[in-house]
Amino acid sequence: MRVTRRRIDVRVAAARQVPARRYATHAWDKYPAKMVPYLARYAIEKVSRKGDLVLDPFCGCGTVQVESSMAGRHSLGVDINPVAVLLARAKAAVYDVSRLRSYACEAARVATVAARGFPSDLTYPAWLDYWFSPLTLRKLLAVRMGIAEATSDARKTYRDLLKAALAVSVRQCSRADPRSPKPFISKRARARRVGRHFDSIGIFLDVVSKLADASTDLFARLERPRPRSRTVQGDSRYLSVDMAGGLVNAVVTSPPYLSAQDYYRSSKLELAILDPFARTSRSRLACGLIGSGRGPCQSMDWNCQHWTPRPLTLLRDKDERSATVVLRYIDDMRRVLARIRRVLKPSGRCCLIVGDSTLREIYLPVHEWIVHVAERAGFRLIEHETDSIRDRRVPPQRVGHSSLIDCEHLLFFEHDG
Repeated sequence: MRVTRRRIDVRVAAARQVPARRYATHAWDKYPAKMVPYLARYAIEKVSRKGDLVLDPFCGCGTVQVESSMAGRHSLGVDINPVAVLLARAKAAVYDVSRLRSYACEAARVATVAARGFPSDLTYPAWLDYWFSPLTLRKLLAVRMGIAEATSDARKTYRDLLKAALAVSVRQCSRADPRSPKPFISKRARARRVGRHFDSIGIFLDVVSKLADASTDLFARLERPRPRSRTVQGDSRYLSVDMAGGLVNAVVTSPPYLSAQDYYRSSKLELAILDPFARTSRSRLACGLIGSGRGPCQSMDWNCQHWTPRPLTLLRDKDERSATVVLRYIDDMRRVLARIRRVLKPSGRCCLIVGDSTLREIYLPVHEWIVHVAERAGFRLIEHETDSIRDRRVPPQRVGHSSLIDCEHLLFFEHDG
């Protein structure tokens, strides 16, 4: 059955439930390409009921989880990026705010003492000198040490909350332009931030305070009994019932944008501060992100592909490597959708929020390809809506860039089993 596409204004449709973009814990961090809250709420309420368990297999910083909690649904988030997992856990967690503030103060006290005692020849990856002044970096690493000591006897929840706060603090302490999702030193940042020392410990305490205030706002919006939220670090290409802890009632997610956002580069400073010497795991993460184009691209026998869309053939003629990245993205999404079907209850519903892309001036209708692989995985498309993207927050130099996405496709599927 052919499904007619319908254009809607999701912000208007969800206005009653979602008062603004910046409320609860949504605005606490600057994770790239965040799903806007009203889009998440609209999709959640279309595919699930109160008390249901909603899965987001590409949870990022946890927008779907936060909105699920406020909509009276339990939630499960999965992401391969450890920084995203920390942020999602912190933003959806229910905890004692006063205890968090107490642990943060103790961590800051330990960090202050530790920073004074660090040797001048402290060992760390040399490339970090480009992004941080020596004293700023020393204090950031001291905060990491302080968190470990202050929370040694605490619940893991509080340790993760403070580590998430440290991750949010990192970019604020760096020489990078804070307007950009990717760290780079613009002319403006070079004039305002290079050569300047940042009080890493003070910034960390301010970030914790803002998290506590935002969480207090979130808690006031939750019904009792409060819904449960859980976040798992994992690769959704290997999603399983064991990873999910059972079958889920519904899925709401926005798959990674194809070659439009480098999630590894956006997180590399945070990853380095959280674990300065984990070069191998960082490299593995960079190559494992879906749609990023990082890592080696093995040449493929295009004659063996059972389905090669026309735009992909045109792209291959211009740039075979880019075409290979796209083909790998389609195959990765096929694997993810097959796994989602395994953990979704029969007749359960799924909403995929997808943006098309442009590479080498060739338009790539990604949403059509997602529909194709989803139907092959055992889903049935039941509704297709489009929503224009407004109020895009991008650095001035990127406005008008050919790869910017101007609308999102809301693809609603039903488990066809």
